[in-house]
Amino acid sequence: MAITKLDHVSLLAPQPGPVLDFYRDLLGFELSRKREFPDAGMNIYDLKRGGDFVELIEPTAPGAAAGGIKHLAFLSDDIDADFAAFRGQGAALVHAEVQRHGDCAFFFVKGPAGEFVEIIQYGGGKKP
Repeated sequence: MAITKLDHVSLLAPQPGPVLDFYRDLLGFELSRKREFPDAGMNIYDLKRGGDFVELIEPTAPGAAAGGIKHLAFLSDDIDADFAAFRGQGAALVHAEVQRHGDCAFFFVKGPAGEFVEIIQYGGGKKP
């Protein structure tokens, strides 16, 4: 496998203000950027502390999910090899192929405890 480390933890935060305050004031994280995705019904707040990252997802669509852990993300240095390895092991893949958006490539798998696990590579990964 080409997975190198835990990249980030993603939390659902229907009211991001108190969550931002908690991670900033008590844990020393800084808001590095806010991204808005109106078509996907969410805003994403990227928090950073040294080499640690927490992603807050604010659902903006009606009837969106309540708060909690959304997923764990692991960094890959060869997204296509990892996708093939997960598929070869019969993992419960969420995507039929690697997703490529902007500067990253990723896929999700459903873990055995019902959690979602994201495998992500920045720089878009290799093009097929």
